[in-house]
Amino acid sequence: MKSVVRAPKSDAISEREEKNRALARRVCAQGIVLLKNEHAALPLTGGKVSLFGRGVRYTEAGGTGSGEVHPRTRVNVEQGFLNAGWQVCTGRWLDELDTLYAEAHRKWEEETDKLFSRPCFDFTRLMAEAQAHCFRAPYGGAIKEEDVQTDTAVYVLTRQAGEGGDRRDEEGDFLIAAEELEHLRRLKELFPKLVLVINSAGMIDLTFDEEIGADAIVYMVQGGMEGGNALADVLTGKENFCGKLADTWGRNYGQYPFANEYGSRNGDALHDIYKEGIFIGYKWFESAGFMPRYPFGYGLSYTQFRISDAQVSLLGGRAVVAAKVKNVGEKAGREVVQVYAALPKGSIVKEAQRLVAFAKTEELAPGAECEVRMLFELSVLASYFEGESRYKIEKGDYLLRVGNSSENLQTAAAIRFRETVTTELCKSAAKARMEIPDFPASALTESAEEPPVAEYTGGIVMRRNEYTYHPKFDQKTEDLYKALRARDKARLVVGAGYFGKTYNLTYGAVGKTTSKLLKKGIPNINMCDGPQGVNLTPRAADVGSKWFTMPVVPENLRHGLLKKLLALFSPKEKEGQAFRYQYCTQWPCETLVAQTWDCGLLYEMGRATGAELLETGVTLWLAPGMNLHRNPLCGRSFEYYSEDPLLTGKLAASLSQGVNSCGGIGVTYKHFVCNDREEERRRMSAEISERALREAHLKAFEIAVKEGNPKAVMTSYNRVNGAYVSNTRALCVDVLRCEWGFSGIVMTDWFATGKEAASAEECISSGNDLVMPGSGSVQRKILRAYRRGRIREADMACSCKLILRTILESAVYTDGRKE
Repeated sequence: MKSVVRAPKSDAISEREEKNRALARRVCAQGIVLLKNEHAALPLTGGKVSLFGRGVRYTEAGGTGSGEVHPRTRVNVEQGFLNAGWQVCTGRWLDELDTLYAEAHRKWEEETDKLFSRPCFDFTRLMAEAQAHCFRAPYGGAIKEEDVQTDTAVYVLTRQAGEGGDRRDEEGDFLIAAEELEHLRRLKELFPKLVLVINSAGMIDLTFDEEIGADAIVYMVQGGMEGGNALADVLTGKENFCGKLADTWGRNYGQYPFANEYGSRNGDALHDIYKEGIFIGYKWFESAGFMPRYPFGYGLSYTQFRISDAQVSLLGGRAVVAAKVKNVGEKAGREVVQVYAALPKGSIVKEAQRLVAFAKTEELAPGAECEVRMLFELSVLASYFEGESRYKIEKGDYLLRVGNSSENLQTAAAIRFRETVTTELCKSAAKARMEIPDFPASALTESAEEPPVAEYTGGIVMRRNEYTYHPKFDQKTEDLYKALRARDKARLVVGAGYFGKTYNLTYGAVGKTTSKLLKKGIPNINMCDGPQGVNLTPRAADVGSKWFTMPVVPENLRHGLLKKLLALFSPKEKEGQAFRYQYCTQWPCETLVAQTWDCGLLYEMGRATGAELLETGVTLWLAPGMNLHRNPLCGRSFEYYSEDPLLTGKLAASLSQGVNSCGGIGVTYKHFVCNDREEERRRMSAEISERALREAHLKAFEIAVKEGNPKAVMTSYNRVNGAYVSNTRALCVDVLRCEWGFSGIVMTDWFATGKEAASAEECISSGNDLVMPGSGSVQRKILRAYRRGRIREADMACSCKLILRTILESAVYTDGRKE
């Protein structure tokens, strides 16, 4: 079998690379948030800059794990300033840090080689252990008076996190390290002004700033391949800050919902009780009465805006909110207008307010004004009533507040419902196994001013869900399925990983459908990781037909026995060997992307990523991550957008629309659902009320599925109320397909079935169509179950046809037919 490889043979920088690099820089600059700016510390002036901190040269572009991307180059903070024509005046301190770093890394490599030299044939376990044994870089040496050559010091505080482990509420992680605190104290002594840049995979505790008193604080998060250039753009004023927080920033870890019960802190790592219910992020802070350090949706600018004349009108089952935005400052910039609904008291506890709409203005020159119009379905005001299995808008006045953060709002109008309205009839999807009482809510302080009232007079069409799933397929799909034997069907529903002969070949693709049905006219399609970009091997020997396509393995995993195994499986290069080049864009991490609050920008990112998928022969991008920021210690928060389901869903839908516009490719929403921690993720059970599940954790997926039309959804490793998601038909079929109208394929996460994990056989019966990456033993289990009637013909046929249709609609299939 001759493999088809679509990646370019030329190593030259392509027009696509240049274009996407410029977009990555713009996305990053638009998402960086200015948290504090006193004494005119920013923008920097003078053409000289004093840079300190580990993050200056060792800037973290993204987190570790499946979300890693391998671009041609990355720009650190120092290089960003140099590229902007600035002089970096702290070479002595930075060079000393390099020396300390090199020595520490040498010792760590020696220690790690010894640690992983013992015999072990469990490759997955070795990878996980190596991932946990990560390198801890030094913070740098003493700061001396000779380092003072400007009036402002910029300190880049850096943190890393990744798949397979959660962060810790301890020094050097969520808390500041003693060495870093000493650096900041010294900088405050030596420099008139101090700018703190937080280059971190997630939030950190800023309590230390109450002592230090930084003049400016900038939340860079992780900026991808162009992070250094984008940071220089905003710090020097070339670009204005317009990012807004996608999360509420607490004053300390203890302010977050049931913080000391997260993960194993509750004494039982296998059961996480979601006691906060629907109260996540700003909803929790408002109801618990905590004053955050920075509220949800907050972000400063070099200019000021005035939001005024907000008006609300009803169009049947929809509301339109219009507002004027004027730049009343002295620099051009963009503003994010946010609309929240304050909910009336009723028969069940509700959050004080929820985000219902948002819009970002175009760039406004000083003195310029524009009008923004935001439309939303009135059904977003509904709450889920578990005892009735329905969504209802209870009677009362729903106040619409407009502003630029969850705390800076003005009441625009009230939508009055004189009677309770049912918006959707459902059936129970994941009933809780224990009593989880509602967290008591406190209402926001009402204004004495009487707002205008918009009376609801009808227009919401109640949705009555039919829980019978009988998808229709075209004749080509039906004919291909009829030609399959039982063994073929088992092969089709079990995917493959790096091993095995491949027809459509993409170097470093993490998975694919089977290549063993090519004679029946069914080629494989490929999948690659995300969500910071297309995660592939950037340079690979073009050897045509291959049994093993080695991905890029991070350097922190190349030690001991792992190093020998990698050398054994990696292809050997020969003189005159031809190569393929897959240099893809490393976008900013999802949290930073969310801080843009810009659906149009996400659409552009989707189109740009789509070009790379088509170029490399990938059909399914395993992105975006959709889980909520329930707790700041989640190790993969950087891979997820926000604490808010509406913001998450809208942004993910826009990204998917952009990818879809390229044709024959698509995204894979993950991890469906409640994968908001890494500790014991393969076995843990999220114990949660159905209301919290539906209104919070499923809501982001619902919005994104209905508006983004993804080609695939990936189920999570974990259980929900005791049952593995991939084995729960109520979630994979009743909710995902019958209620939301999803028409793509559902796949497992990698190695999610097996001992002490989900059942591969039950996946097919439960509507999880594709087991990834699968194996011969998994195929045999499914084949036996199918032949013995434990997997119904209707379920097997549905899964196979969904996979076949995805293959037939793929760009690689269309290209292959043309060839």
